Amino acid sequence: MVLEDFTLRVHSGEIVALSGENGCGKSTVIECAAGILALRQGTVKHRSGDELHAICDHAGTRRSANPFGLCLQKDSTTGEETIMEHLQFAARLAGKEIASEDLLTLLTSWDLKHRALERTGTLSAGLSRRVSILASLIPAMVSNEPRLVLLDEADEGLDEHSRSALIIHLKSLSSAGHGILLASHDKELLSHSDRKISWQGSKTIESGDIPRTQVSTEASIESQNSNPARTYQNWINKQDSRTKSTIMSGGIAAILTILTVVALDPQIIAGNRGWRLWTGLVLLPSLVIGLVPGPAQSLLERNAVGSWWAAQTAGKAPNAISIQLPILGTVSTALAAMMIQGEGLPEISAMHIFQLTLCGLLISVLISRVNLALWVVHRWLPRPRQGAQMLLAFLIFPWLLAVEGMTLLATEGIGQDVWTMLGGSFGLFISLALILMLVRRA
Repeated sequence: MVLEDFTLRVHSGEIVALSGENGCGKSTVIECAAGILALRQGTVKHRSGDELHAICDHAGTRRSANPFGLCLQKDSTTGEETIMEHLQFAARLAGKEIASEDLLTLLTSWDLKHRALERTGTLSAGLSRRVSILASLIPAMVSNEPRLVLLDEADEGLDEHSRSALIIHLKSLSSAGHGILLASHDKELLSHSDRKISWQGSKTIESGDIPRTQVSTEASIESQNSNPARTYQNWINKQDSRTKSTIMSGGIAAILTILTVVALDPQIIAGNRGWRLWTGLVLLPSLVIGLVPGPAQSLLERNAVGSWWAAQTAGKAPNAISIQLPILGTVSTALAAMMIQGEGLPEISAMHIFQLTLCGLLISVLISRVNLALWVVHRWLPRPRQGAQMLLAFLIFPWLLAVEGMTLLATEGIGQDVWTMLGGSFGLFISLALILMLVRRA
């Protein structure tokens, strides 16, 4: 246990600084305050209106907090977003939409305006750090209510001009009634704090006083209200559209699967057993697509992207798959139905191909959702990646039920057995996804 019997309260209009040697617990305090780390004891509370509400506790409960700013030791950018996009998504998570002109004005003060439309992956470490800092300040800048801003060694890698800009913004936000908790080794930055908490061994020493001034909080950047509910969905769609991750990974896997089946040229596709084999081969690409890791699994592993999204959404994100995946599932199933020969079968109707295509779409989507939920669960295990994703092998059973159901649909028509097989298949997929969602929040 890094911290024990530690209590901290950040007041409106106050800058609280954490200082001490590496490993003393500064980052642990920041990450606990953001709701990222699991607590063995105690509760983290954020202000909502005039009251404090728990956002996480030792029982593992996580609840959404009022929007807050967060800058971790590693950057929150994937490298694929432009500077403007990353800041807009930070604003939307806070429930606001900022006009491009106002964002450009903000970027000017950080010497980033001329690179506003460049991907963050093209920036130097110092410039990328500026973007992560700005993203953490935006929730306070757009709010007419006091907000919390958490900064973990945000000044790391900044030049003198950027450090001065950071100090100016922090003083301005604290004067406007926002609370700021920062961890740093920089003496100049620490000197601007109202209170300082330092570590000497396991003992903490506090100095400074709580400001007594009462201020009326006003937003420093004009914005319009926005619904943050679909922010992650829009983010992953844009990232996937730019990286072509789903097409490059899932699409190639599907094409290779179809070409392999065609090259093997199975000769026993005849009769009822032939229907089962042909249906399984046609639906095989949708299974493969669902099992291939989606763009979220790779993008959220970069820097502190996954932790940043988890903190900002109370662990709800990632909770969506790319729109390209159901499209790929549909196209690959239809392509498989046309390319895989079923010469020993009766004439395959256009309606049955449509039904198979719809089934392939559902299979690819549902397996991808289970795959993503399982990845999130095992990512936060005490010893992650210790074979947890081997559970994906159990998805073969509901897939086989779907194959059997579509086979009966082709040979016997719609009946009770068809509904039982297909209902059981999709019911198992959905149940697995729901169970994993409950586990991730337990």
